[in-house]
Amino acid sequence: MLLKARYVHRDIRWPNILRLNDYSWILIDLECAGVSGERVHFKPLEGWASETNETGVYTTKSDVYMVGRLLSKLFFSLSEEAREFEKATTTNLKFCLTAQEARQHPWLSDIQE
Repeated sequence: MLLKARYVHRDIRWPNILRLNDYSWILIDLECAGVSGERVHFKPLEGWASETNETGVYTTKSDVYMVGRLLSKLFFSLSEEAREFEKATTTNLKFCLTAQEARQHPWLSDIQE
């Protein structure tokens, strides 16, 4: 997992996520990946948190924010737990869930690694 190695993807969006035949998911397109907490030396990508755009520093919380934003792009209604997850991950980065907290959120808690 990228986050365990302190790497960040920086471009988490639906075109970069594939569902495999076994119904597992994989994140592709690592050309923007880098080390968490380092200054980004390219133009901010669409959907980044405003704090990331302002500071130019992309962290694991920035990736968590991008995961939360994925939920707003779905074409179906979200469960209450999913809406709570979206809110907890797309708030100001200072208060946003960490990757570990997001992984332990009730909406994701039963997912196998």
